[in-house]
Amino acid sequence: TSVWKILAEMPRTVRQVGGFAWRANRAATVALAVLQTASAVMSAFGLVATVEVAQHIFADGPTPDRVRAAAPQLLLVVGLLSVRGLLEYGVTAAQGRLTPLIRAALESEFYRLTSHVKLEAVDSPTWQDECYRARNQGLHYARQVIGQVVTLASALMLLVSTASVLAFLHPVLLLLLPLSVLPVGAASVKSAKARFHSFRRFNEMSRRTDVFSWLMLDRDAAAELRSHTAQQALLDEHRRLTEEITAEDIRLNLDEARLSLLGRSAGGLGMAVTYVVLGLMLIHGWLPLAAGAGAVLALQSARSSMTRVVDVAHLLYETSLWVGDLLEHQERCRRVLPRRTGTVAPNTVKSITLDDVHYTYPGKDTAALAGITMTVNAGETIAFVGPNGSGKSTCSKLLAGLYDPTAGEIRWDSTPTTRFDTESLQARVASVLQDPTRYPFSALSNITVSRGTLTQADPERVLEAAVASGADQVIADLPGTWAATLSKRFRG
Repeated sequence: TSVWKILAEMPRTVRQVGGFAWRANRAATVALAVLQTASAVMSAFGLVATVEVAQHIFADGPTPDRVRAAAPQLLLVVGLLSVRGLLEYGVTAAQGRLTPLIRAALESEFYRLTSHVKLEAVDSPTWQDECYRARNQGLHYARQVIGQVVTLASALMLLVSTASVLAFLHPVLLLLLPLSVLPVGAASVKSAKARFHSFRRFNEMSRRTDVFSWLMLDRDAAAELRSHTAQQALLDEHRRLTEEITAEDIRLNLDEARLSLLGRSAGGLGMAVTYVVLGLMLIHGWLPLAAGAGAVLALQSARSSMTRVVDVAHLLYETSLWVGDLLEHQERCRRVLPRRTGTVAPNTVKSITLDDVHYTYPGKDTAALAGITMTVNAGETIAFVGPNGSGKSTCSKLLAGLYDPTAGEIRWDSTPTTRFDTESLQARVASVLQDPTRYPFSALSNITVSRGTLTQADPERVLEAAVASGADQVIADLPGTWAATLSKRFRG
């Protein structure tokens, strides 16, 4: 990716962020844009007034007269800076309102999509890598993007105003401006790209490190960890992975320092050339001395603005890489969402038929199920018996609607299950899985969670379910009964 491509991508990133902001809060978005523009205008007028103060002070004539002549412009500078301070407060307030809304919206969408994708997607290590990266990096950077866009807009507006002042003083000054800034920007962009690609390479390793950390801290693993005296084995592997990641971080940091040195050295030479040319212009009379003082102020302000633009554009570029990665992951999730046909699965069924059903797990060559044909009638109790790997669990998951057959057909009465909404099918089948999830909620919430709520309950239905399963006696013996939290990770 070249610097020019990055600059070309900026408008798309800004439009994307603007879309986030507009959907989150239209009033705050408009206020932010208006106040930011007004603040930049105040800064521009303030610079013009400051340059005029410098011209008055460095003009010919007695010092008291020059100071008195500069006084009105000096008062104007104070007034403009005061107004700008109020406008900046408004910008900060609007940004403070928008950022949490955008963060919450992106997080909600991320978890909505990732929690609903088909089970085959979750089984994929590639999907797990993408998900980890999107959560840890994409969501983290998405929280910063509004502030960066606002800062970039402010710096660009100020740069335009300072460039206008330089062009007015002498066009040559405008041509000299990029010499001191662009080398620093190029180095920053190269560093950002290196960090992005490094994390993508080491993403799976970071995920593995997290697993080792979790095993050493998790309460459920604690007894077995100590019984098997497995701590040292886990620590050694954690250390090995950490050392590889640390070595990569050190390499990146040293490369970044080298690039920064090259960029700043080139920028320093550019700045020296700028001031040499300015000195020659004053010596040869191309620029009056009074205007030269203003030119120095304008150059410093313009260089500061341009440096700010380059720095923030580099940060925004890095952020946009991660936000783009997050949005791409979300788009891939949308392509593997459960089937939605508009047809809800029936509440009752007389028979379930498997007709020459095959299933092969993604990425596998050998079928887990091959040519299964059977009929289950209402009221029957069926047991699948067979050795490990014979397909018992896979067949059960197909019956529960967690997987669709790769070939063949499953029918409820005479209707193929592929005609039903996947989630409505799953909601009709109660499954007790081999490794059940232990929700760290209250006993009541553990019963109501499958009906879409942790905080509301129909007392009669809950009691009926608890009695039917025998859970009522277990709950009666709990401290706190229905309100007891079913996890020792938390107090109570």
